[in-house]
Amino acid sequence: MDLRSKFETPGDTAFFTHLAISDDGKKILLADYERGVILLTRSAADWESQLLFPSLMLGLEEDMRAALDEDQGFRPYCDMIHAALSPDGRFVALGTQMDDHHVLRLSDDGRSSVYASLECLSSYPHDACFSDDSTLIALNSCHFYGGATLVSSLSAICGLNVQREQQQKVQTVLNDYLRVYASGYLPASMAGVDQGAFLLAGAGFATCVTPSGRVLWEIEFGSSAGSVDVCPETGRVLIASHSGMLHLFDPSKRQEVPIFAGYQAPLEERRWLFWDRLERPIVW
Repeated sequence: MDLRSKFETPGDTAFFTHLAISDDGKKILLADYERGVILLTRSAADWESQLLFPSLMLGLEEDMRAALDEDQGFRPYCDMIHAALSPDGRFVALGTQMDDHHVLRLSDDGRSSVYASLECLSSYPHDACFSDDSTLIALNSCHFYGGATLVSSLSAICGLNVQREQQQKVQTVLNDYLRVYASGYLPASMAGVDQGAFLLAGAGFATCVTPSGRVLWEIEFGSSAGSVDVCPETGRVLIASHSGMLHLFDPSKRQEVPIFAGYQAPLEERRWLFWDRLERPIVW
């Protein structure tokens, strides 16, 4: 399928800020500030696409009309837009600055329905992350450079609709200070605990915390996170930052004192420096 023909207007490029693929490879989630959240589902003949956000399904009629303005083209401009796809391809979590946390349930053919809508703990929704077994969801909200992250089982939030008193019964506070820019999930083999752990990367720090709220380690990397990648095969974690650096960590080993700032900091095996004024990246 040619994404450009479906989502570009003249002069644009097919650039998306979020991309996720289900474990079976049959669903792809795309998101950015101008196009919204788009789900691609593999059919027998081709890839089918649908717009998940802005959506009349979530009650955002005014935003939907603005996004589909024929004179302006498709331009929702969704501030702080983010989206996550559960590894099993059954759920999508999304949000923007203008609204609440939303969780959608997906059928095998990609049709969606509202599963839950949850109130923020901080001011604005900013990040979402599923556990590797697709049973847990962590939702971050922010205010300036601070924030808070809640976790709950997907089964416990089914049918909830922005009622904080109900949410408090089924959610655990994972972190109460990070505005999360990028996140991932470490399986038990990498976390060293049976339940695995969420990796939350914010402005300058990344913390690895179990679903019960136990901090396993924390590391300072010096800038706002751009993206996170967790590789169970190699047991390594990559964190890219807006300082132009790429950090490679081994969570099974600890960094030596005093060359780190953090708690039980993982060993940083390698770092790449990508700056425009350099002819080639520097690595050490």
